[in-house]
Amino acid sequence: MIGVKRCDSLDWTLFGLLQVLCIIWTVVGIVVVKREYHEKIDVGYEFIPGDLEATPKNLVVMIGMSFLGAFCAAFCGIGPGNIFCPALVMIGI
Repeated sequence: MIGVKRCDSLDWTLFGLLQVLCIIWTVVGIVVVKREYHEKIDVGYEFIPGDLEATPKNLVVMIGMSFLGAFCAAFCGIGPGNIFCPALVMIGI
């Protein structure tokens, strides 16, 4: 598409860059969610059923579910909403 041949060294370089950017955005997202969670705790926010409490365990579950859900959706060729909506309902969000 942009002059990159399949399985060329530039192709793998771009793929590696994509992976690094995805990891960076995941870390940025975790930092933002944790900061918001701690701000809610500091002001005495009362969590209700359905709120995401950004505890380390819950964050690991969400990241794992996101990875596996995206993999399953891509592998099956279906929309990710078919995977994520029932999964989020099952964990109470």
